[in-house]
This record gives sequence, C-alpha cells and structure tokens, in this order.
Amino acid sequence: MDDAELIAAVAGGDDAALRELFVRHAPWLAARLRSVLPAADTEDVLQETFLAVWRGRAATVPTARRPAGSGGSPGARPRCSCAAAARPSWCCPR
Repeated sequence: MDDAELIAAVAGGDDAALRELFVRHAPWLAARLRSVLPAADTEDVLQETFLAVWRGRAATVPTARRPAGSGGSPGARPRCSCAAAARPSWCCPR
C-alpha cells in the first residue's frame, strides 16, 4: 500500500496501517526531531505525534485538495515547539 492508502486505512480504524506508517516514517521524523530537541524528548514527541494521528484519524482522510503526505508532519511541529519551550535556551536552539 502507498501512504495515501495507509492513511485512508488509519482513518477507518486500521491500527496495522498506523504501525506501517510508523515503520516507514518514524526514522525520518526522529532524525529531524533530534536536530532540534534533546535526545530525551525526541522519543516522547515521536510517540505523541503518531498517537495524535491515531486520535485524529477521522480528519486525516486524504482528499484531492489535501493529498496524503502534504505539508510534512504538522502534528510534530507543535509538540516539538512545546518540548523545546520547556528547555532553557542554551539547551535547544529556537
């Protein structure tokens, strides 16, 4: 299955599809998170991001106006910002 099919399956409640998306995209997202967060926060933000995908799955159905994979990982941005904000400025570049 491609990402669009997996996202549609997640929207339908298929937890195996979410696991497949995690396997495909978690390494890429983790690498980017590590560049802006302390190691201790990276795993938490990564898990929270995919949990948010699961919780918001009804709103993740791809459409012609919003195809699967568009916009990067918007769920990670606020979580990353929150984790970075909780750290002193010398610890996390903003």
